[in-house]
This record gives sequence, C-alpha cells and structure tokens, in this order.
Amino acid sequence: MNIRLMQGICRVSLAFGLGIMLSETAIAEQSLSQGHGLQGNWMVTVTRINPPPGTAPTFLSLMTLTADGQALEESNTTAIRSLGHGDWVKIGPRQFQRTTVNFRFAPPPAAPRTYIGVSRITATLDLNQHGDEFIGNSMIENFDQDGNLVATMYSTEAGRLCEDSTSMKRCLGTGD
Repeated sequence: MNIRLMQGICRVSLAFGLGIMLSETAIAEQSLSQGHGLQGNWMVTVTRINPPPGTAPTFLSLMTLTADGQALEESNTTAIRSLGHGDWVKIGPRQFQRTTVNFRFAPPPAAPRTYIGVSRITATLDLNQHGDEFIGNSMIENFDQDGNLVATMYSTEAGRLCEDSTSMKRCLGTGD
C-alpha cells in the first residue's frame, strides 16, 4: 500500500472519529438544554444549617422553573410571605444558579399582611446525569423595609423533578 493511500485513510478515520465525538457532545448538550435543564416542577427538601430557635430545620419548597429562565417558589413553612419570583441561569456543566425574592409579613398579633421586608434566596445547584434530581446550597438574606440586611441564613437543598408520571412519594422524597 502506498504512503498517500495510508495518509488518506488515516485522515478520513481521524475526521470520522472527531465527527462522532463532536456529535455525541452536541447531542449531550442539546439533551441538557432541552430535556435536562431545570425547567419543570421541582419538590425541594430544604435543610437549614443553623435554624433559629423554635424553627423546624427541614421544610419543603415547590418550585416552577420555566424554559426561559423564570422561577416561582412557595414553601410549606409557617413564615408569612409571598410567592417567590426570580430566575435561574446555567453557570457550568449541569450547574445552575437560582435567585428568588419574596415579600415578608409580620406574624400575628400584627394585622394580616403587615409588610416587614423582603427575602432574597440565592442557590447554586448541581443537576444529576438524568436531569431529574439536584443538590445545592442556598443563602437566604432577609432585608427590612428600607433594604437593610437584617439576617443571613444558609441551607442545603435536594430537589426532585415532579412530572405528571412521577409518583407523589418520589416527589415528596419519601419513596419511589
């Protein structure tokens, strides 16, 4: 076999191999952006690192994350607050940042919905290979009515994607 033919075969083989590798990478990225991003409804178990006295260390948060990067969040805590509004962005391979803001209201005996400030929750999330669970760390900043920081708390998060075919036990983190 002559040298030119061997060089040609090597070039074609190399190009073919690179093409396959690039195609697999593109397919993986497309899968992440289309079906394995954060869009969807998530049930999240939040565990406070240092909960204030008399506050449960763990609670549930229900989040809706849209394909265009918007975030809505509500929790089952006893704190009186509004729905959280915010956004999420991709910051690395299967890594995301979510930020939401909500109004805070004074507990009784104050008049209903007595505004006392806002909370900003910022979380960094790592999505698993299947795109149906994440773990993360979050920081909760409470501000008074004038925007002065009055408290900072930290927590961990474990989220599960809850689609129409997902069992409620799996959504709640109590089974499969």
